[in-house]
Amino acid sequence: MRKELPLLVFLFVGAATLPSTVCLADQPNDTRIVACYFHRTERCPTCQKISQYIEGAVQDRFADETKSGDIGVKMIDYQVEESQHFTDYYEITGPTLIIMDIVDGKVKQYKRAPKVWAFVGSQEKFYDYIEKEIRGYQEAD
Repeated sequence: MRKELPLLVFLFVGAATLPSTVCLADQPNDTRIVACYFHRTERCPTCQKISQYIEGAVQDRFADETKSGDIGVKMIDYQVEESQHFTDYYEITGPTLIIMDIVDGKVKQYKRAPKVWAFVGSQEKFYDYIEKEIRGYQEAD
């Protein structure tokens, strides 16, 4: 699916907990891959584990790319009003992981990664799945 959207970068308050609101700022020349997890305001232990696994997989499997900013992770509460434009555009109706390929500040393409629910019982399989989904965009460049 090829779409072009302005890239919005999400700045979070606090490192220990996932925020319930986001602050937006434009980054017009940004080029990177972002694993963006849309979650509910109130989350069950499984949803919290999925968030932790997504962050862990990206940091573990893409340490250098994370440090350089070539790959990132964003957590967005899709139920808050500030996120409504994302909810509408990406047709978010429940917790969803979307991998975005961002080139020159625009989302060139994106895909859903729905198997996070299937792999949440195995950290290794979960990490392998996230790595595979992200590498698909890296290899396409």
